[in-house]
Amino acid sequence: MRRRPIYHHGEWQTFAALTVVALALLVSHQRAAPSKEGSRPERAARAVLVPLQESLTAIWRQVAYTVGGVTRAGRLARENEQLREANAELEAKLIQRQLLYLEQLEIVKAFGLEPKTSPTELRARVVGRSPGRFIRQTIDLVTIDGREARKRDIVLWAGCLVGRVESAQGSRAKATLLLDPDSGAAAVVKPSNAKGAVMGPDPASRDPDLLRLVHLERDAPIAVGEKVYTSPIGEIYPPGILIGEVQEVIGGAGPAEPKTALVRPHVDFGDLNYVTIMRPASP
Repeated sequence: MRRRPIYHHGEWQTFAALTVVALALLVSHQRAAPSKEGSRPERAARAVLVPLQESLTAIWRQVAYTVGGVTRAGRLARENEQLREANAELEAKLIQRQLLYLEQLEIVKAFGLEPKTSPTELRARVVGRSPGRFIRQTIDLVTIDGREARKRDIVLWAGCLVGRVESAQGSRAKATLLLDPDSGAAAVVKPSNAKGAVMGPDPASRDPDLLRLVHLERDAPIAVGEKVYTSPIGEIYPPGILIGEVQEVIGGAGPAEPKTALVRPHVDFGDLNYVTIMRPASP
């Protein structure tokens, strides 16, 4: 509902007319006879003039108070707007600092706590990823210090296995993830010491992020919660790199039924920002 103005146009006309009448009565009062009681017109003028003067004084005070209130309200509105702008600027700076802090934490977590970079290790930023699932699972990398990556370099995150560099050109590289259907790594389960091979996820699996540990012996004493590492007998990856944790054991009940374990990777492949590229001792 629109608020009606304090003084309408018609009210201002009435107010102006009353002001003219008051001035006329005041002039007539000054011209009246100087007698104590005054003439009849003079007494009538005083009877009308005094209340009219009081009303006009009250109206002008109200006008002055209203004008002052409007001025103060405008000043407060400008001050509030300035405070809102300053607050928004401070919030933007705070968010920027928080993002920088989180990014630094991510770098430290990805690179570990080593004070210096090894000559055989490179730090890289993830700048892209293949969009499909169960087709190709790759990430695009750019080394931070500009050093060159090489084909067959190992990609790690916080010491855990991510994948392997499949192609490199200067400071840019493309790495194949463990989630790739064609990826594989010889693995060993600790502490049961069961041996097998880690493969990409099963397309029919209810959880597409679970790796498969296959080629296990039927009587291998594997249990849920055990850790899976790269095996010393593998030819692709160095031994002892953490892959993940056994989530579920399937099969192995009968002599002809193979045993398979589902492995939860320790790497969150959907949230990779920085990785370490490790160069094997013998390329």
